[in-house]
Amino acid sequence: MNIKSSEFNDYYLLPDSCGFNKGNRPPSLQITDVPPNATSLALYVFDSDVIYGEKELTHWLLWNIPVDIGEFSSDNLPAQVVQGTNDMGAVGYSGPMLAREIHHIHFVVFALDSTLDLDSSSTRESFDQAVTANFIDHAAIIGMYQTV
Repeated sequence: MNIKSSEFNDYYLLPDSCGFNKGNRPPSLQITDVPPNATSLALYVFDSDVIYGEKELTHWLLWNIPVDIGEFSSDNLPAQVVQGTNDMGAVGYSGPMLAREIHHIHFVVFALDSTLDLDSSSTRESFDQAVTANFIDHAAIIGMYQTV
């Protein structure tokens, strides 16, 4: 399984527009080579350089993504996709804030053996439990974010 973006390469800078104060939009992503036994996909976006409670800061949670989605952005999500509540308390994407040092923003996609029975009020804890129970495979890409 693979995940990539037409807007940045692995371990390269994210577009400024992905930042909370610069447009607050996630980059488009492309998911390929999904395992044939997968029923749905889930996506978790986090900043490994910011600890929130006991975990990395969650920027975006998505689940029930169709396995044949190909390339997508937040503007063209299919109706069955559910966006969860991030660590800023918002449903959907909240980009990285001002960062003088480089931050590593991880985009991790999971292939699952079923859809997830979670609603948009679900946070990282319930997402993690559901993904763990239905996990088949995963892939990741890391974007860097920094403001000066």
